[in-house]
Amino acid sequence: DSLSISSCYGNLGTVMLLLAQYDDALRMLNKGLAIMLAQDNPPLNYIATAYSNIAQVHSAKLELELAEQNYLKGFAIEEQLYGPEHPIVGRSLSNLADHYCNQEQPAKARELIDRALSIFQNYPNTHYQDRTNAFTNAGRIYSELELAEQSLAFYEESIRIGKEGLGPRHPDTVVSMFNIAQRYLGLGDYHRALEMYKEVEDVWLETLGEKHPWLAMCRNSIGKANLYLGNYQTGYDLCSKALQTLQESQGTEHPWCEIIAENIAYAKEKLEME
Repeated sequence: DSLSISSCYGNLGTVMLLLAQYDDALRMLNKGLAIMLAQDNPPLNYIATAYSNIAQVHSAKLELELAEQNYLKGFAIEEQLYGPEHPIVGRSLSNLADHYCNQEQPAKARELIDRALSIFQNYPNTHYQDRTNAFTNAGRIYSELELAEQSLAFYEESIRIGKEGLGPRHPDTVVSMFNIAQRYLGLGDYHRALEMYKEVEDVWLETLGEKHPWLAMCRNSIGKANLYLGNYQTGYDLCSKALQTLQESQGTEHPWCEIIAENIAYAKEKLEME
């Protein structure tokens, strides 16, 4: 039936999102959504999920205005369906908070993530994936607000929940590990950051593959940590490999390319001074 066909498109789209095949993901997700919207009595819960998934793809493509439009559509439907204190609404609040953090609006993001965490306090033994993601987002938002101690506490809690409920190699657990490694890097604890980055690299290489942009950014971070430790050749080699991977998978105009290129330029400058 139409709902089954729509769900197939949606499932394909979410897999393509994980594989960083963003344009194909959008095509599949939008096809699935169009089928649902054409029904006489469309299932609102499925439509809300579709909007959220589409928003995630736009966010990954750094198309933030389109991401916000779709997040808000999904959130409005879910709040109407489930009420303001339901964990599904908490998940949408967490996604919106992460979005506003990406838009450099950490105060607005904090308001939303605090609401999400308040909701999830009532569900301590369920919804592991949503809770893991919410605490990860809280860690990043509080980091942007320069609240280091609270940020680390949120990241640690996200890893604890992820390992307990999802397993140590689950994608969301590993994302939490990467984010807390980023925080340790920012705090100057380079050796601890490197340990966590290398764990993440091993899992992402196995599960996502050599050409995934997340792996490229992980290797860039390993390279950056080495630069801070004075290992300039190692840092240069890792960042150069990361840039090549990202350019091959996402193109030379991807915003992350500029971030990696800055690290390469710094490494070159240091190597020339030796």
